[in-house]
Amino acid sequence: MAGESVLEGLASVPRVRNPLIWSHVRVKRRLRHSDLNMTPIMNLLVILIPFLLVSVSFVELAVVHSALSEISAAPGEELKASLIVEITANGYGISSRSVDLKYLVNEGKKRAGSGSLTVTRHNRLKLQQMLRNVKRFFPEEREISIAPQADIPYQLVVRTMDAVREYRDGKDITPLFPNIAFIKIRKALPKP
Repeated sequence: MAGESVLEGLASVPRVRNPLIWSHVRVKRRLRHSDLNMTPIMNLLVILIPFLLVSVSFVELAVVHSALSEISAAPGEELKASLIVEITANGYGISSRSVDLKYLVNEGKKRAGSGSLTVTRHNRLKLQQMLRNVKRFFPEEREISIAPQADIPYQLVVRTMDAVREYRDGKDITPLFPNIAFIKIRKALPKP
């Protein structure tokens, strides 16, 4: 009997739809019939596209045309300078792939080898002076490679490029090595 009274009590409770349970059904019905409002997206594009077009006109890229020279001369051919200017934290290092630069500057004669020159404290005038000495022995040479280390500031690389490209003495401009190429020097692996 006690069980029957509980069932009778539940039967007497009026059935009411719970609005929280059925609310998602009403939302789905409304979404099916509504259109997507494109006005905010169109407003964004109307503002964004002219802004992007105006900002693109201020971007300019500078291109330096360059080509690497041959690594070394064949037997019987005249030596080429094939210069490399390495930019380090301590200064510049000037080397050649085929010419002993130390012997060239000190003795005034060309010789195959691997002697290099150094310039401390990024002294661009001293760098130009050494490059002018090398240019006297290789007047037809126009190419040079620059190898900056990873931590070198961009402004120093640009100033070095200006220094190796030409020498200015008052109003006179003497071209040095206008064809510039960038390289990355790989350190030799230790011998086992």
